[in-house]
Amino acid sequence: MQLKRDTDYALRLLLCAAKQTCGKTSGISLQDLSKETMVPTTIANRLCLKMTDANLLRAATHSGKTKRYLLGKGVMNKTLYDVICVVEDHNDIFAVFDRSTELFSSGGSYFQMVEQQLEDALNKVTLQHLIVKRKPLQKAGLHNKKHTPIVQQNNFLEG
Repeated sequence: MQLKRDTDYALRLLLCAAKQTCGKTSGISLQDLSKETMVPTTIANRLCLKMTDANLLRAATHSGKTKRYLLGKGVMNKTLYDVICVVEDHNDIFAVFDRSTELFSSGGSYFQMVEQQLEDALNKVTLQHLIVKRKPLQKAGLHNKKHTPIVQQNNFLEG
């Protein structure tokens, strides 16, 4: 499965907004978000508007003219799945498959099972998991003893 680059950009923008606006009411400007996340301004603008429509971000006006962004209420409890659905405009990972083919008639239930397992895994990881300094895979119940996670700690708030 390959997600759009926009999903990566959206997560960067959300995490930056969380880091920069925590406890503040003034928000962060589009230009600062773009610079901090290395997301081109035109793309950042499009994604911020989309995430504002989905209540992941909220717009605030600073000095009467400059649009700034804050996290939407309860966003830290949103999951990777929630963000993916907003950015990707769908939640069907097998959307490209022709469902009238023999592949789907004979193996459709397997595709549905895989899709449900992936959705369940993505729903276990919240934005809070991505920000708070801890072992996110273990806290989210996604750590498998056979596979040591590559990222042991998220140092997003350090430095």
